[in-house]
Amino acid sequence: MSITARWRKIQPLLTIDAFDDLILLPGSTSPAEGTQQLEAVFATDLTKVDVKDKIAVVRRDDLDEQVAAAEKAGAAMLLIVNDEPGRYFDATHRTKLAVVSLTKDGGERLIERLGAGRVSLRVTANPTTDYLYDLVRYWPNGVPRSVIYRPSERELARVDVDFQSTSGREISEKRFDYHPGMPVQVGSTMLMRSDRFRTDWVTAQDDIRWSTDMDDLYSFQRGGSTTYQPGSRTSETWLGAIQRPRINDAVTLPYRDGDRMVAEIPGWGDSGANHAGVAFPDGGEMTATLSQGRKVIEQNNYNWIDTNSGLSPKRLPYRLVTTTKRDATSYPYSIATRTTWDFVSDAKTARLPLIQLDYQVDTDISHRASRSAGITVLPSHLPGAPSSSAIRDVTLDVSYDDGATWVKQHLVHTKDGWTTGLRAPKNAQHVTLRVAAKDTWGNSVEQTITRAFGLK
Repeated sequence: MSITARWRKIQPLLTIDAFDDLILLPGSTSPAEGTQQLEAVFATDLTKVDVKDKIAVVRRDDLDEQVAAAEKAGAAMLLIVNDEPGRYFDATHRTKLAVVSLTKDGGERLIERLGAGRVSLRVTANPTTDYLYDLVRYWPNGVPRSVIYRPSERELARVDVDFQSTSGREISEKRFDYHPGMPVQVGSTMLMRSDRFRTDWVTAQDDIRWSTDMDDLYSFQRGGSTTYQPGSRTSETWLGAIQRPRINDAVTLPYRDGDRMVAEIPGWGDSGANHAGVAFPDGGEMTATLSQGRKVIEQNNYNWIDTNSGLSPKRLPYRLVTTTKRDATSYPYSIATRTTWDFVSDAKTARLPLIQLDYQVDTDISHRASRSAGITVLPSHLPGAPSSSAIRDVTLDVSYDDGATWVKQHLVHTKDGWTTGLRAPKNAQHVTLRVAAKDTWGNSVEQTITRAFGLK
């Protein structure tokens, strides 16, 4: 029997004196960032105690009634002491008041202090977190003598996270772990607010793999799995400008089972490496078409290929084409894409060799880049397909008029991928990309992204 312990820690959203394990109840509002001194008052009846501009301390009762009474009395904050062991968590109606829960033991000690005389509390608020810890400890041989986990900085991996979007958006984020004793992903969700940049520290062990989901109530991105090395420093970009079809192992990897093929093609992966975007507000439109020669095998108005059968056992060329389209008023970039995969397959094929394309371009939070910005294209094969080193031929054309005319870019192959620089005309407002990649086995991809990003 194996034992696993997990911890997810962020910068304390709210600290009141020595209390840093507080819960800001959903529906309430965090105080403004910074530190302030506030007088605290214990009240059994909020209508009979002066709590205006003070911290109102109450024992747990009807939450909605207590919040309404604290609002009416002009309290600066409502601190609710739990009436049973553990942490109290509930949701209140939307309020500008900060409604905070405190454990029974800690709360009763505070109430005792308040009964002895006037008390002023130091309140420190961090509405956005600058750092996050995702830690996991796996003991394959059962419960150890000590379950203490105290890793040093050099034992962890550092991940510099960049949320390339407007500041202050609430993020629902999950980082999952896999290990030999738990082949399915396990993790927890935490709602938080983050500025554009955040520093994450993650457990780094060879037998632990991580994957991350990110939902900002605008798009839902799923990161592929990865293993971190102790002392390493990597970067992770979310909500990048270029959004297009991208497959990874967070979804069903494309495969062939005898005489049928199955492929799930998420349509809105952001330009962070190895991200599959599985949802977008208002949905947009998407098609998927599988053909062999001139014969259409399956065609759908969604992102799956999975109802075909009767494929020839012979080694034959196939084509999978996906298109996406969405309203430019919802999101002005990546308004349409067309991705064509040409590959060969026979009855012995397990993983479909669909080459994936990742992009790197430096943009502002409005997803606009410099007119001389550098662009990097990184093609790769999926796990179980041929090695990515077999991809030898990559081309990139850019258009500044939605594909009416094209400019061929000169690419330089580096350790980071195939790179080039823009020379955008002064009147250009956005960039359309057309990328092609081919491996030595004859598998290829061509991807066109209309208005992939804007220009400053």
